[in-house]
Amino acid sequence: MDTLKGICGSRGYCFGNAVVKTNTMPSPVKGLVLDYADEIAKFRRAQNIYFSRLEKLAEMTSRTLGNEAADIFRAYQVIVKDEAFFKNAFSRIEKDSISIEFAVDLECKKIVSMFDSMGDDYMRERAIDIENVCSELIHIMMGVDSDFSHKMEGKSDIVLVAGNLTPAETVKIDKSRLRGIVTEMGGVTSHTVILARALNIPAIVGVEGATLQIRDGDFVTLDGFTGEIDVNPSGESREVFFAVKQMHDLKRRLYSLAEKAPAVTTDGFQVSVSTTAGDYESVRKLDISRCDGIGLFRTESPFLYSNTYPSEEKQFLLYKEAAERAEGKEVIFRTLDMGGVSQAGYMNLPVEENPVIGFRAIRLSLKKKDVFDTQLRAILRASAFGDVKIMFPMIATLEELLHAKERLEAAKQELKDAAIPYRGDIPVGVMIHTPAAALISDILARECDFFSIGSNDFVQNITAADRLNPNVEELYDFCSLPVLRAVRIVAENAGAAGIGWMICGEAASDERLVPLWVAMGAAGLTVPPSQAGAIKHMICGIGRAEMQKELETVLNMSRTQDIRAHMDNVIDPMV
Repeated sequence: MDTLKGICGSRGYCFGNAVVKTNTMPSPVKGLVLDYADEIAKFRRAQNIYFSRLEKLAEMTSRTLGNEAADIFRAYQVIVKDEAFFKNAFSRIEKDSISIEFAVDLECKKIVSMFDSMGDDYMRERAIDIENVCSELIHIMMGVDSDFSHKMEGKSDIVLVAGNLTPAETVKIDKSRLRGIVTEMGGVTSHTVILARALNIPAIVGVEGATLQIRDGDFVTLDGFTGEIDVNPSGESREVFFAVKQMHDLKRRLYSLAEKAPAVTTDGFQVSVSTTAGDYESVRKLDISRCDGIGLFRTESPFLYSNTYPSEEKQFLLYKEAAERAEGKEVIFRTLDMGGVSQAGYMNLPVEENPVIGFRAIRLSLKKKDVFDTQLRAILRASAFGDVKIMFPMIATLEELLHAKERLEAAKQELKDAAIPYRGDIPVGVMIHTPAAALISDILARECDFFSIGSNDFVQNITAADRLNPNVEELYDFCSLPVLRAVRIVAENAGAAGIGWMICGEAASDERLVPLWVAMGAAGLTVPPSQAGAIKHMICGIGRAEMQKELETVLNMSRTQDIRAHMDNVIDPMV
């Protein structure tokens, strides 16, 4: 038996026989083009064909899986028709006399590389979406077909193994026979994962070498919680797996019941369980009944999908839709967190040796006041349409917070002078990313209404370990004692000032840590929508007072591995 490891995308357990999809598609040829108009015409034909295909897929998916899944194809339609996105490719044809498919491929790789460098899993998945759209357009222009359905004919209980799957490929698969998905590419916010969740099909992504190590016909079991794939397991291993799967199926029914109920501990402590959003797609697929609001709205997408700084109106329309779709539940808008590795070409920002801790987020906003003021006005205008809050990222000093609040007050005055409605008492929060913010959180708490700990950056900065560097990945650990003690400092200072605090990022939905966040008094957890039911179910099964005792035990331990092992024992009966 061989065991492979990947990232848990869509949770669950499944088993079946492997069907392996290999990438045999040809690469675009540079060529020598003499007629610019012919190349543009070729692109327009492919653009119209692909747009029509997406329209049919959206309609079909809406009927079978609902609007949330269908919105994926509508988002792809937006990319296909984005003239600004393909403008540089058109320029390359005229300038370098290369084929349109080669020019689109070059520009695609450029954008994908930029998104990949941002250190943000969400943006990496959007890079895959762009790559999928461009690949399909290129294949249409080249006259090649990527259909692989013939490999699945006559087979049942299929586990599909692929380098990558586009959303179109995913929804076209015969669902009555598909039991699970394994891909070499992708992360937890990929559209393949989103569709797999909508289909209630386990998916494990980011499995290096999967198409080489798994062969057609291999019997495989997928553990969508550990990310493990067993290839041709023994009879005994299969029996153990089947028993675990049966227990999980029972728990799924319990999680479904918990989704739409409040998360209240056995001794009466309530925790808000919210989700994330950041663009029209994520807003339109939001099922607000399954969560307590949007605990983190990333405002970067209008800046990334543009050739210039987005207008106030463009931002306002996005923010307004988010506020309205939340149906009275809170929406926390984080102001622009770009700069460093996360920037668009038009920003013309300097190249930095340490971009993650460089000129980014609030530091960038306070330098580019016109950009910051425009965004603040857009958020304030949206506040007239829902329970909107505003949050400043990467705060490290009191001065930064005070300057940001000054800009906010100035934006309010501009709207007041123009008789444009907004919420005058809009709550203001600080996103705790840095050790500096944690250490002065008592001071910051006097000047804001809430804290939100951005756990991914927070852990990285506390441990001084790049989360994307495999050489130091063992240091990047949410169960690290310095991390837990730093969170405790923030929690105590927030409590002393009478303000709420929450946590977002991966640590918010880490089942080992949820009891500790409850023990520390977290007002909210921001988790992926698919995990809200499980997290709510867990919270409803614990007592805060009991977990406070476990917290004291943990904070007096010395080693990360001991903390992890202890919390595994604590949560075992509850998960």
